[in-house]
Amino acid sequence: QYIYIEGENDGSFDSTDFIEFYAAKSDGWLDARLYVSASDQSNPYYSIFNDTATYYLTLSNGNYGQRMGIVNFSTNGTQATYFFKEDVVSFTDYFNQGEFYGSADGPSLPLYKAGKGWFRNTINSGQSASYTFNTSNAFTAAGAPDASIEIVLTGTNSNSHNLLITYGTSDTADSFSGYLLKKYYMNIPAANLSPGSILFKITSTSQPNTQNPDYTALSHIYLKYPRNFNLSGIQKILMTLPPSVAES
Repeated sequence: QYIYIEGENDGSFDSTDFIEFYAAKSDGWLDARLYVSASDQSNPYYSIFNDTATYYLTLSNGNYGQRMGIVNFSTNGTQATYFFKEDVVSFTDYFNQGEFYGSADGPSLPLYKAGKGWFRNTINSGQSASYTFNTSNAFTAAGAPDASIEIVLTGTNSNSHNLLITYGTSDTADSFSGYLLKKYYMNIPAANLSPGSILFKITSTSQPNTQNPDYTALSHIYLKYPRNFNLSGIQKILMTLPPSVAES
């Protein structure tokens, strides 16, 4: 890991000096190896075991470790009018065991297969779950790229599942059966992010039925959208610039 040490050239760590490094939070990158297929992992953004990542700064006499370089950019590059912001909400109400042997009263499969992981509380027949993202500084001017969405959910019993997924002013319907892990990818115009928020709602369109209930559960929602550079009141934010922005 490359680090930056302010004031290290004089060989003394003074009161105005500091150590700067970048550390990513814990996520599910290592969990993917447990699954029979990596595509069965429900949420790569959240670890099923630990929500804490630990980093160590080590010191050795006489040996310099890796250092971040200083880059001086010219002022002749293309000025960006927006950057991409990514938001993820991971639901962790309960740990879903995935498919069971025989019936829901039997033991769960020991393998890490589709549907095993953390989810929101079950959506029953005729019920819905919703979440709202704050997009108050979305870039919606002419030429703004679409926002991209990922919604992941699973069936939590062997019955048929009928869903209506609403995102902003758009919606999509789907039906499937069993313990499948479903991943939905959609794009919406940035203009649909106004007036400052976007609502996601997942509704079970199945009629309440005690004999064959429709049970599904929501893993996470991912939103990537263009944002303007109004950073008032923000202490930190991760930016991804569009590929058209380059230094000349």
